Amino acid sequence: MRNSVKQIWLVGVMLVTALLLLATCSNSDNGSNGNPPDDGNGDPVSQTNRIRIDCPVTIDSPSQDTVVSVDVYLTNDSNIGAFSLGFVHNSSSIEIDTFVAGPALPPGSSMFGKTNEADNTVLVGWADFTNQNPIPPTHDERAFSLLLRIPAGTPPQSISLDSTFVAPAGYWLLAFPSGGDARPALDDCGSADVIIR
Repeated sequence: MRNSVKQIWLVGVMLVTALLLLATCSNSDNGSNGNPPDDGNGDPVSQTNRIRIDCPVTIDSPSQDTVVSVDVYLTNDSNIGAFSLGFVHNSSSIEIDTFVAGPALPPGSSMFGKTNEADNTVLVGWADFTNQNPIPPTHDERAFSLLLRIPAGTPPQSISLDSTFVAPAGYWLLAFPSGGDARPALDDCGSADVIIR
């Protein structure tokens, strides 16, 4: 059973990677040459392609292991066929346990990823493998929630969540079904996205 779950996860990661590579190999400029990213037609991507962490999330130092939900919101100006978002946090006391889909993600689509406790990262990927049910343009709608596990007795601290490269998918990317991509901006609370007091 465990091998079949790993195989399904690996196939999902490979398919999202292929979709993202297809998007970046189109005639769009993904920003890697110093030019602003464009939408595949040479036009700069709207600044409305954003990811927002709903923060700060504040809790008292728990007396028992606690799971805290950190909501992640999406704003986009074009249909999205896939995304790849890597997050990193700066605390050795907590771990990102998992993630759950939010209402911005269409039913029947696929969300997957991986967590890595050793380097405090999580990769969250989503794809519409049917190419029939993309994420339509939306404004500040919850895409998913990161679930953070905070052990009992965790000392007071401020925790930063930030964007990062997570292999094999790479840097943050929104892929458009028609070709092209955008690298979304991050709106967060700096070094205090999660506050344990």
